Amino acid sequence: MAQRSKGSIRGRVHGIKSPQTSPGAVFGNIFVFIKARYQTSANTLKDVVTLLACRPDIQKALRADLGKTKSSVTGKGTTTFSPTPGSHVAFSGGPRACMGKRFAKAQFCAVSAALFKDYSVESAIDDGQAAGGPPGEGVLMCLKIKGKGTSMLGQAS
Repeated sequence: MAQRSKGSIRGRVHGIKSPQTSPGAVFGNIFVFIKARYQTSANTLKDVVTLLACRPDIQKALRADLGKTKSSVTGKGTTTFSPTPGSHVAFSGGPRACMGKRFAKAQFCAVSAALFKDYSVESAIDDGQAAGGPPGEGVLMCLKIKGKGTSMLGQAS
């Protein structure tokens, strides 16, 4: 149970007093959690878009699957999930598991589905040309809207 006294937060874990923590340190940790959630989701999405730009066959299959889905999330098979135990531990497990893993998975799936439902991605560089640049510069991609032409990300077509 946490107690607040004189501008600090003191906790007791399993009967052992923990050191005092200032409210600024608590808010700092909250900021780190929020920033970490954003960066990992953004990097994962960037990697998926880049890989799918290199594999149009897989991108086409993904778009076909998304085209079959309905807007409703109810029905047979939507309330059960039976994965193979231990097949995926990206967020760790147990008491030290990632606190935001459910949010991150939901966010990633929603953004990916929204993007690939109406768009396809293509590499904006020629085959055999290096895609890398200075860190933070990103990778150049083209978006293609279903049934329309290609446009560079960030530029009007």
